[in-house]
This record gives sequence, C-alpha cells and structure tokens, in this order.
Amino acid sequence: MIRKKFLVAFLILCVLCNCACGQERPKQGWQYDAEVIPAAPETGYQIEECTLEDMEQPAGICRFQDKIVVSDKEKHCLFVLNPDGELLECIGALGGGQVEFMQPTGLTVHDDRLYVLDAGNDRIQILDGDFEFVESIALGALVHKQGDHFYIDIAVDGDGIIYVSTDSTGRLDSFLYFVEDGEVSHLETPFVGYLAECDGEVYAADTMELFEEGGEEIGQSGSNSLYKVKDKKMEKISQLPNAMTPNDFCFVKEELFMLSAAWGTLVRMDKDGENAESLFHLENINNGMYLAYIDEKDVFYLSDINENKLYRIYK
Repeated sequence: MIRKKFLVAFLILCVLCNCACGQERPKQGWQYDAEVIPAAPETGYQIEECTLEDMEQPAGICRFQDKIVVSDKEKHCLFVLNPDGELLECIGALGGGQVEFMQPTGLTVHDDRLYVLDAGNDRIQILDGDFEFVESIALGALVHKQGDHFYIDIAVDGDGIIYVSTDSTGRLDSFLYFVEDGEVSHLETPFVGYLAECDGEVYAADTMELFEEGGEEIGQSGSNSLYKVKDKKMEKISQLPNAMTPNDFCFVKEELFMLSAAWGTLVRMDKDGENAESLFHLENINNGMYLAYIDEKDVFYLSDINENKLYRIYK
C-alpha cells in the first residue's frame, strides 16, 4: 500500500515537472521587489513645464530637421515647435486621407522622412521635410484595439525595415510587428513596450512582464529587459532593474536614457543597459510618456499624455 502511494505521488511529481519545463511562459505572474537605483550626484538637470494652449494629449515626440514634432492623440494632428519649445504650426486634422490622422502616437525619422504611427487608422504615414504626404503603409487592425490599446511606438533600422510596438496585453496583439517590402508580419516573442534606433540598429525595452492566465494574456510590473532586434529576432542584451516599468527611451552618444513609470525618474545607463542611475525625479510621471533629445541644445523633451503637458529638461 505504501509502495502504491509512493508510486502515485512520484507520477504526479513527474507530470508537474514536465509541465513546468515544457511551458514557455508562467501560468501566474512572477513577483519582484523593485530595485533601488542610486541617484546620480549633482546632475545639474533642471525641468520646466511647457503647456501649449491647443495641445490636449501630447504623445510621440521627435526631432525632425531643425524642429520638434509632437503628435497629439486627442487633436489628431502634429504640433511643430522650434528647439526652444515655441509653437510654429499645426499639421493635419482628423480623418483617413493624406496628412489626416486618427489618434497618432509614435514618431521617428529615417532618411530625412518623418514616420507617423497613425494608430487610430491602423497605418503608418510617411511625410517629407515640408510635411507633405509621401506614402501610407497599412497595418493590421488590433484585436484588442477597443479601449486604450494601440500601436504606440515605431523605429526604422539601417535596412529600412520598420518596427512597430503596441501596449496591448491581448495575446493576439502583444508582438513586435515589422514591415519589410510592404509586407507586415510580427516576431515570435511576445512583447509590449517601446523602441529606439541607434547606429542603424533597433532596440526594444519591454514595459511589462507578460504571462498567460485562463487563456488570456496578462501584463504586470516585474522583470524587464533590453533587446536588440537583429535578423528579425529579439536578442536580449540586458536584464533591466526589476519592476522598472520602462517607458520611452533614447540614445545619446554612448549612453541610454530611459523613463521609468514605476519610479518617476529619468534613468541613465550604459548603452548595453548596465550601471543604471537616476538623473532626477518627476512627480507626475505616467505610463505612456515619450522622450526625445535635442543635441545642439543638450535638452530632453518629455511628453505627458495624461497630464497634457510637455517638459523641457536641461542643464
């Protein structure tokens, strides 16, 4: 009898071990204690708030030629500023035509062209230096687009391959999409987060940890990683501090600057994601903030879609 009970228990243990080894993602979320990131001594950075009267939900932000471009998700347009943050003009309006937008989010620049992630229209619009229409690239409609889940960020590598990310935790949408020769596909690794290009290579940082529960994709703060996207695969190059919840990031020379929604800080790291330190604390940092660097001014611009504000960070 004892032998029989032992055999049953042994078989159950084997089944559980095989299930654990065979599954690709955990059935429940891992719990991580947030790491404490040291503050950089005497950074000298200051921050000032910039509120534009007509701006409602500033989202993507980038430098384009000698200007700063900010997408407005609520006004369905692009605001064009000078490097000092003064409004020059507003481009576009609500619609599905050329230089018309619906809830635009991420922005990037490649070969002197502006790439606008026209999220509400499930497409990318490419504009020239005069903000004239060049091309439109259709993306597939997201299954979980209803609510607040959208395509959120975009980057282009040195070969002209376009990468697009989402903030969706729906298991059918949580991938890094790419466009090559007009064809849209996605990488196999589940991913939700932000993108940046450096020296012709695209990097990705996941905002949350994904796991399956009851057949649904769940996202939570936890383990975060920095990836390099190479040969249409995500190569992990660094484990980021636990529970960091990265937002947008950018590269400045040989350093990486990343927003942490969990800690409300701008974090400086080595290019490979190591040796993190906080530059300053921002009281109202939220999920969905975007970051851009204006090199000739040595200034960061930060958009806050929830507070309807821009921030200028300078020394």
